[in-house]
Amino acid sequence: MVAILLRRQAGFGPREQESGGKRFGRGWSFNPETNTIDIQGHDFASTKKFRDVLQTGRATIVIDDVLPPWQPRGIEIRGEAEAIVGPPALIRIQPRRIVSWGIDNAGFGGRNARNVR
Repeated sequence: MVAILLRRQAGFGPREQESGGKRFGRGWSFNPETNTIDIQGHDFASTKKFRDVLQTGRATIVIDDVLPPWQPRGIEIRGEAEAIVGPPALIRIQPRRIVSWGIDNAGFGGRNARNVR
């Protein structure tokens, strides 16, 4: 998965906060058994993020970084989400929309987007 090339920090928030919503640092991994993005964090089940996913069933994660001298790249994954109490507590996102920039092209601002079924 392309996102594995990026550093392992991510911004994460409910889908309905797309326009300027808060982003929170969390650990994430690609789960090849379920073809999902799994997100964990310290005391995660007690967070508002976790409760929001329990309520809405949707989430967005943004994973990005900047290479020197100035090459921003990132990926945004939106989809249906499941809050799993655990242990460990985690949020599992089934991708439905993926937007990337600076990964498949060297040009500044080049974006790619696709829907996933």
